[in-house]
Amino acid sequence: MLQEILEDLRPARLLNTVSVGLAAGLFIVVNQLSFATLIFSGSLSHGAIRATSLTLFGGLALCLVVALMSSFRASVACPQDTPTAILAPTAGAMAVVLAGGSPDTAFATVAAALGLSTLVTALVFILLGRFRLGNLVRFMPYPVVGGFLAGTGWLLLSGSFGIMTGAPLNLDILGQLFTRPSFIKWLPGAAMALFLFFALRRFRNFFILPVTLVASLALFLAFVSLSGMGLEGARAMGLLLGVGGEAARWPVFGPSDLALVRWDVIWRQAGPLLTIPLLSMVSLLLNASGIELGARRDLDLNRELLANGLGNAVAGLGCSNVGYVAISLSLFGASTGAHSRIVGLLAALVTGAVLFLGSNLVGSFPRFLMGGLVLFMGLSTIWEWVVQGWRHMPLWDYLLVLFILLVIANFGFLTGVGVGLGAAIVLFVVNYSRISVIREESDGTMLRSTVERPVPHQRILAEQGGRIAVFRLQGFLFFGTANSLLTRLSACMADEKRGLLCILLDFRQVNGFDISALNSFHRLAQLAQTRGVTLVFAYAGRVFLEQLRRSAGAEAEAFQARPDMDQALECCEERLLAEELLALEERRNRGGVDDFFDLVVDDMLRHLEQKELFEDIAERLRPWLEERSVAPDRAFIEQGRPTEGFFLLLRGTAREDVKRSDGQTVRLRTLSPGTVAGELGASLGYPALSSVVAITECRVGFFSRENLDRLEREDPALALTFQKMLNGLLEQRLLARANSG
Repeated sequence: MLQEILEDLRPARLLNTVSVGLAAGLFIVVNQLSFATLIFSGSLSHGAIRATSLTLFGGLALCLVVALMSSFRASVACPQDTPTAILAPTAGAMAVVLAGGSPDTAFATVAAALGLSTLVTALVFILLGRFRLGNLVRFMPYPVVGGFLAGTGWLLLSGSFGIMTGAPLNLDILGQLFTRPSFIKWLPGAAMALFLFFALRRFRNFFILPVTLVASLALFLAFVSLSGMGLEGARAMGLLLGVGGEAARWPVFGPSDLALVRWDVIWRQAGPLLTIPLLSMVSLLLNASGIELGARRDLDLNRELLANGLGNAVAGLGCSNVGYVAISLSLFGASTGAHSRIVGLLAALVTGAVLFLGSNLVGSFPRFLMGGLVLFMGLSTIWEWVVQGWRHMPLWDYLLVLFILLVIANFGFLTGVGVGLGAAIVLFVVNYSRISVIREESDGTMLRSTVERPVPHQRILAEQGGRIAVFRLQGFLFFGTANSLLTRLSACMADEKRGLLCILLDFRQVNGFDISALNSFHRLAQLAQTRGVTLVFAYAGRVFLEQLRRSAGAEAEAFQARPDMDQALECCEERLLAEELLALEERRNRGGVDDFFDLVVDDMLRHLEQKELFEDIAERLRPWLEERSVAPDRAFIEQGRPTEGFFLLLRGTAREDVKRSDGQTVRLRTLSPGTVAGELGASLGYPALSSVVAITECRVGFFSRENLDRLEREDPALALTFQKMLNGLLEQRLLARANSG
């Protein structure tokens, strides 16, 4: 970091960097004076000058800490408008309770509330950054964030009139604004705000803002001088921030002031105060994302949370309001070539100089200057989310922004936050319900288990596999998605032409479920039992199955669970074969079964030819084979073990399994007589890729690599015939694997 600062001190960069840093510092100073006046307005205005020391200290602390720690070198941070907009009405509510009491008690109570909200926000920032939750803001719906920010824009707009006239903007005082005493107070500030608003929209130049503030101040001083009013006359009319008395010097709130704090009053405002960390988190991460886009470089969001958290921790100890990185100030340095930490350090130096050396000047600041700046911020925020939002957002999202804005304007920010969070939940449910929980739909003609079946059974599955419906599910199962699934499956079961026997549900991509989803599956089990349909679940979690069995009761007989798709498909196929074979038996008894044998006779003949070829080759290979007996549940090929040859299955049934890296064992296929196992590993010289375990008593012929080499030397014709048979078996296996689940 020190090396970075030393590099930026080179003359070629220094002049531009210094000018940007001084301009940013001037903006922060005026901004913090405005925020102090906004919070301590109305009956709290007696403490406005003292409060400027609180907000200026926050600007100094945040600017200094973030400039040194941020992942973006030109970062400039300061107390911000969004949390201030919430603090202003909250302070006003405290003032109502404290009316008639000591002014020192009121000041100490509000200052303590500022410090507490900032320290809590700092803790939230640090925890989010420590546990690397910087992307949390991505889960906040965009229109809800827009509604919150539009609401803060209204609070700023309303509060700006409180700074200039002493009463926030509302319908009750609307008529009084156009009386001569009030008109003189707010018209200059409104004119300055409108000029800034249109000028900055027309010309994207950062110096417009500080130059306008300086020019407005000069014009005001010229007016009071030429009119003969003088500063004392302006102060008497309420046009200046100060009302006489000693200037504030930092610190204005110390440990001895804690005895004056009315903690019960702060507790009553805990709700609004606790919304500040939430909205500040969203605003900080949105600003950081905006800096990423504007500067075209990535920021470490978790590091930004930590840096801004530590800055707020220092600011909170001085009872400042909440702040974080400012997007416009940070991008100004980067866009003008002043991509340096010196920008933030100089801005902190300017803020500190005013705090410690310029406190006598604070009381002579015109109210319209600070109120106009706050009014400009409010207008800009409302324009962005209310006017421009019309063009950038879908209709329903835009209407939600307006709805949250109206709630905040009429019922307060806390109610608006509650409505906004409720709207976020509704938005999530509605939008998530639009995503189909069915990722893929197929049937038993397209998906097969790995069980090797007789030719007639294969023909039945090929012809009648449509009676097995297979649905691969995805996402989270709750009342919205589960109900849509229930509707789709009910329609399938109601299709009499299809005649469903089984519905297979693959839960492999399901992330979780809630209690309402169990209710939907309970209703599905009832419907399936009524229609004679078997539900088969693959990869369903243990907790889901246990709770569903408790919920379904007697209807639990309608579903079966299998650990994977292969066994689930086998379960469905067995149900279909049993049904179809029973129907064939009834038809045979009536003399109408010849048509089925006509359909499968060619397949049976090909199958018999393959069996005869295998038996013939196995008989001819006996001189080169070593016959072995394998007991049930014993493996004659073990995964990972060296392969010295392969096996011909002469009698019995076996299964081929593979153990995955997570420890789960998956069945690849079921072997019957006439198949070969382990040929790939043996031919390539690899360790066995899978295990082969006997299901029944098996008779196998072991063919070592040495004997295969000897066969090629002694009987090349038989070796070629054997190789052709292996190629045919491999082709059949690949086709079966492509059709399996």
